[in-house]
Amino acid sequence: MLNPQVTGKSATAFASAVATVALGCIHHQTGGYPLYEPASPRRPTADVARLFGPIASVDGRDVSGLGRSFELLPGCHVVVTQKQMLEFDNAASVSGQFPPRTYLFWMKAAHTYVIERPTTGIGGARAITWIEAYDAAPSGRRFPVGATNNERAIDDCRASRPE
Repeated sequence: MLNPQVTGKSATAFASAVATVALGCIHHQTGGYPLYEPASPRRPTADVARLFGPIASVDGRDVSGLGRSFELLPGCHVVVTQKQMLEFDNAASVSGQFPPRTYLFWMKAAHTYVIERPTTGIGGARAITWIEAYDAAPSGRRFPVGATNNERAIDDCRASRPE
């Protein structure tokens, strides 16, 4: 867990910032940056998997400057999270760092894969933040995905990656 610094005008402002962070997943309905070739024309949503979150790299490719929303082909993908966390609104901000985490997502077409950093206030100017990752099926059902540091599993995922 992370105890990020929270700055703001009041507890109400902090609650607003927490709501902003917690509701960050609402954008999951939009298309993302295509991480497949050729990227044009765009593939139908039913043919790709969508990935959302604070992502540093996908399959070894630096995507940190490409936003927080991506489209990928089905198959296994190695996803590494960004270290820096900065969430804010016009009244408060939450910032801090996490160690990068590696996730292996065995992606399926039409599924959504999400990495989030939920935040909750613990009083005053303090908050607790953690990382959650899950696979959201088209039915809406969520399946948690854990981080890994198992090199063999990472190598197996890389070996099975779609070309």
